Amino acid sequence: ENWAVVGGNGTGKTTLVDLISGENVLGYTQDISLFGRRKGSGESVWSIKEQLGVISTASHMSYSDFADPEVVALARANGFARSSGCVTTWEVVASGFFDSVGAYKELSLSQREAARGWIDCFGLADLVAPPPAHGGGNLAYLDASHPPEYVAAARRAA
Repeated sequence: ENWAVVGGNGTGKTTLVDLISGENVLGYTQDISLFGRRKGSGESVWSIKEQLGVISTASHMSYSDFADPEVVALARANGFARSSGCVTTWEVVASGFFDSVGAYKELSLSQREAARGWIDCFGLADLVAPPPAHGGGNLAYLDASHPPEYVAAARRAA
């Protein structure tokens, strides 16, 4: 199933999604059921997030920050950056399996096939180059033009 929460600025879209996903702890005080269980019955935020794919302005900004070479250089200088540098569009798609900004684990064969399937399904092969046998795809997320970068991020949530 795929859902979109749409509305004007200030209408509560982010608050609603945060209540559902566990980002807002007040969600545990509400009568919310997810995946057949009442929220707050022992599940972790991470177990909820494993079953949700959420794309938001905040997630887009996280990828934009990690794709910006200046931000990466600053993060490296302070000991916070990934060793491989900027996030690529392939890593954006692949990271959907791990709830992370960028892919920090090796994908299994079935995960690589699923990612390639979504890339092909949405006609993104020219934007999202799968990595060679060892290494990352080569198109930096920041270099992907709008709106295709949003489409790549949306595939992450699929």
